[in-house]
Amino acid sequence: MPPQNSESLRVKRYLFRNTSITFFFQGLGTASGVVLDAVILAVFGMGTQTDAFLAALALPMLISGMFEVQGTKVLVPLFSNSLSGQDGFRATRDLLSNLLSTSLLVLGGVCMLAMLAAEMLISIQVPGLSSESLQLSAHLNRILIWLILLRGLAVICSAALYARHRYVIPSCSKALTNLPALLAVFLLYSKLGIDALAVGLVLGALIQLAASLLALASQGFRYRPICRFNDPQLKGLPGRLGYLLGGEAMVQGRILLENFLVSFFPGGSLSALRYANRIVQGVSGVLVGSVITTSLPLISESASRGRLEEMKGNLLNSTKLLLLIAVPFSIWLIFASRPLVSLLFERGAFTSADAATTSAILALLTPYILLSRINGIFQIPFYASMDMRTPLAGISVALAVHLGIILTGQSSLGIFVFPIASSGGSLVSALIMGALLKRRFGAIGWRRASDFVQRLALSSAVAAVVLALASPANGSWIESQLLEKVFALAVPSAAGLVAFSLTAFGAGLVDWRKLWEMAAGKAA
Repeated sequence: MPPQNSESLRVKRYLFRNTSITFFFQGLGTASGVVLDAVILAVFGMGTQTDAFLAALALPMLISGMFEVQGTKVLVPLFSNSLSGQDGFRATRDLLSNLLSTSLLVLGGVCMLAMLAAEMLISIQVPGLSSESLQLSAHLNRILIWLILLRGLAVICSAALYARHRYVIPSCSKALTNLPALLAVFLLYSKLGIDALAVGLVLGALIQLAASLLALASQGFRYRPICRFNDPQLKGLPGRLGYLLGGEAMVQGRILLENFLVSFFPGGSLSALRYANRIVQGVSGVLVGSVITTSLPLISESASRGRLEEMKGNLLNSTKLLLLIAVPFSIWLIFASRPLVSLLFERGAFTSADAATTSAILALLTPYILLSRINGIFQIPFYASMDMRTPLAGISVALAVHLGIILTGQSSLGIFVFPIASSGGSLVSALIMGALLKRRFGAIGWRRASDFVQRLALSSAVAAVVLALASPANGSWIESQLLEKVFALAVPSAAGLVAFSLTAFGAGLVDWRKLWEMAAGKAA
């Protein structure tokens, strides 16, 4: 077998195996998150307590989310380079210990200051909430702010595990966070009220960090209390992280802007927007985020060794896998948003009208799933080459488009302007990053994927038609409301899945024999 074909098969096998691992365990996290959201909405509804909780959670999740999304893009290449150098394991062990120690001091100080300024921060974010909701939100924020420290340290541990191509524990992070929160709500709600939810999330983040440290210990890592801010390996890190976190702050800062603007809308509007976003983020993180998770170490390793053509090939394979997963799923979500939201949340204090509003927002957010992840893959070669400025330029333009859509369309589109702006901004960002990618690294070889794209388009179009025809199906003749909701979601979903699978098989989009060989480990 020619070396090039052998290398391509190795890459595809790597992507398939590790994407499957990441998908499975992140899927558990998303499932636990859906259950947690359903419990929250059933108990509290889309009212003032839920709005206060989501407002309190916004800043901790924004900051810790920036570390999770962007921190690994710097830390994985950093650890990969350290491991490939002389005395790689020992140097990496010291680097990791130093990072954990310095981050503990810095992030701990940030959390202490944020606790003192909780009331001011909340009042700036959501000035339209009632005084009672603002006080409750500030109180919850003082608990939730410690997610920044715990999840920040866990991100460092996860990056070290990714650099060693270990995916299980990092992929379990959401499940490890959500399950303790669920348990806390059931056991402590009667005594603590909504405080039980905040305490449970912090406890879950602590368990996540402990699990990551244990996973590193199984790889031979032993923490040493090293704290050297002038470590040569860390000298360029603040600058690189500054560009990354600055760009992510601009992207995620839209959440604070949205909270500010939506706080003047009728009660429950903030909850509808945030929960639609949570579904999209959870789904995209599992289905398509797993592709980026496994692509980052692979592309970083090629870049660190100066293998440009290999890096381009890995990028092309990752993009094709992303499209294969994201395109049909996005089409399904557009048609299935209403029955999906109804099945997940429509019970207790969460009404049918709430479900209609949330599902409409969800459908408008669906393009974001594909476009944002394409943008993420296009950014990886720049991060792997330690070029942090170029992605920031693309992010800046995309954010300007996002804000422009909100400011010009808010009066006419109402709450729906926000998902439209998210999808529009991600489209502009993906187009800009594609152009910058070609200018920086040369032609990627997209023409080699033209046949794949045509077959994917055909399979997806057939699935869309079948979903449109099957979506009106309802189970009004079923006595159980739960089974009726399951029927309304399952019938069109099954029809669309069968249509896509048969067309993909007939058009040659998916070679099931090769897929089985990769799954069975025979592709090498």
